[in-house]
Amino acid sequence: MRRIKQAKPSPALLVAVIALVAALGGGAVAGVAVTSLSKKDKKQVTKISKKQAKKLDKKIELLPGPQGEQGLQGEQGPPGPTDGTSVNGAFSPPPTPESIEETDDFDTETAGRVLVIKPVAGLSIGCSLDKAWDVWLEVDGDPIPGSGVDSIPSGESLYGLTLSGVTADQLPAGTHTVAVAVECDSVLAGGEWNSNGGVSAVVLGG
Repeated sequence: MRRIKQAKPSPALLVAVIALVAALGGGAVAGVAVTSLSKKDKKQVTKISKKQAKKLDKKIELLPGPQGEQGLQGEQGPPGPTDGTSVNGAFSPPPTPESIEETDDFDTETAGRVLVIKPVAGLSIGCSLDKAWDVWLEVDGDPIPGSGVDSIPSGESLYGLTLSGVTADQLPAGTHTVAVAVECDSVLAGGEWNSNGGVSAVVLGG
């Protein structure tokens, strides 16, 4: 009876199998198989393994994990360090004006010193004895430093005038009244007033 000879795998098949093991099974398994190859076969195995590894990398898709829960909202921080000031020059408004030409109200939600800006379309004041006159802003009856224009000749008209300044003290939150105040160096004899109406107010820190 004749024996059937078992066919031996070709070197190419061995190389392919070892390369596949190296690519899929990891370095530890591949290392055992590769030690029995020649230098030429080892180079071929390394080349095939790298090629197979690149193909596998393209098939792997990394999926993002689930989104975490939203954290709690932090507490509101303190007001910023915004600050400002205005001062009188040579002119210092008197505590009691001779005339109030116009008033406007504004509201603030927080306490602080306030920058007040008041436009005046036109203003002309006549004083007895042709004396000069002054004009400035007040808030709640208190003069605003640096908001005045002084030594205006009697009867002279001012157009496109903008009066502005920062209150000397903090104002509490609430409704406040800004007024355009006038004073003659003698006695107020008369005047004309053209108003734009309205006022701008910005609460500053400190």
